[in-house]
Amino acid sequence: MTMQAPADELLAQAAALLQANLVAEAERAFAHLVSIAPSSAVARNGHGIALSLLARHDAAIAEFRIAIATKPDFAQAHNNLGNVLRAQGLFAEAAVSYQSALRYQPRFAPAMDHLGVCRLALGDPLGALECATAAIAMDPSLARAYSNRGTCLLELKRLPEAIESFDIAIRLDAQDPVSWHDRGAALSQLGELVSAVASFGQAIRLRPDYAAAFLNRGATFVKFNRLDEAMDDFDAALRIDPGLHDATWSGQSGSHRHGRCSSVTE
Repeated sequence: MTMQAPADELLAQAAALLQANLVAEAERAFAHLVSIAPSSAVARNGHGIALSLLARHDAAIAEFRIAIATKPDFAQAHNNLGNVLRAQGLFAEAAVSYQSALRYQPRFAPAMDHLGVCRLALGDPLGALECATAAIAMDPSLARAYSNRGTCLLELKRLPEAIESFDIAIRLDAQDPVSWHDRGAALSQLGELVSAVASFGQAIRLRPDYAAAFLNRGATFVKFNRLDEAMDDFDAALRIDPGLHDATWSGQSGSHRHGRCSSVTE
């Protein structure tokens, strides 16, 4: 049996562990694989994914960089590196990684969508909107791209278009609390207060520790003088995040897209 055969078997085993969400076991399996096949870009990429899921971000970045040095056209590794950098708030660096992924795989819809998230975080909503629209053209089933497109439109105050985009995102993935939250923000700004409260409520049901959703539902309750319910929501937001200084009567609805980080496997 060649060295390649057991390495391939170990790679399949490690990937299966990761697929089963046995992340710690997968990390150990990939680490062992890297020790016997250090020049395997695929093994380095898999190890980086596992490390990132364990929040060992610096080690994950190192593995993705080695994978890229070994195989410069490895679009998935560029994308995964971008995801870890984005999760740390390093949006400019992440954008460079996504651009590299797209250079080698021009129709890589998640990378295009992620690039848009970075551009929005860097203060370029029009550039972000172009990226989200392009990602949708590449993959019309990518719910997150419709949601991110909606967030760009929300930032640009194109509220009816934003709501339409969030509605499509929710039809494709009704379990995404960020889409429900940002839809609520758009509805609240448009004056559709009852619908906004319902949308924020769904975000909270999906993510009970979603401080921003409590905060913005509270701000919406204030708009139609349901002050006791508003106070309850502001209190809930502060219990979840005591540092949330905006949890006051003057709270405003708005998008919280930048903090969402997709799996590095995407």
